[in-house]
Amino acid sequence: YSVLPVLGALSTRNASVKLQYIRRQLLAELGLSQVKSGEFWFSILAILVVFWIRLYAHYFGQWLYLQGLQIPVSQFEFQPVSVSLNYQATALLAQEEIGVVCLGPIMLICIMVAMTLLSAASQWLLGAFSNLMSRLLCAWGLLTVLDPILILIVDLGYKRWEYTCECRMHQ
Repeated sequence: YSVLPVLGALSTRNASVKLQYIRRQLLAELGLSQVKSGEFWFSILAILVVFWIRLYAHYFGQWLYLQGLQIPVSQFEFQPVSVSLNYQATALLAQEEIGVVCLGPIMLICIMVAMTLLSAASQWLLGAFSNLMSRLLCAWGLLTVLDPILILIVDLGYKRWEYTCECRMHQ
């Protein structure tokens, strides 16, 4: 006589095991599994540097899109943890506003694809790819995935849901 496990319990356990494996692999790939190693601190530095580059590239993609639409931008100013991008929202159609929102992450994905192609070309031509560049590429990919959440956190911190009728602020 044996009692069979509930069907959902078994699949939940399998999902949990798989997520733990993914977490361990991600920490190992980024060099974050051993705190006392130089590799750990280099990875932390790489993530911080990529954090700021990602932030500025996100807003640069939006700025390029607005320039392509010939929308006047009244302010495009870099700040330590954000960017002030002010433009006249009344000049945009709804689909163009959606384009502004989407172009930040799309710019990051385009940069990720370019870096991945550079990595593939390096491996093909030279037979290797720098460990430093590999870590930067991995950090870029991680922060690209987290970009919408990171932008939301910054926007909530600066209370950026408030704007006037004349212009919208994407900072």
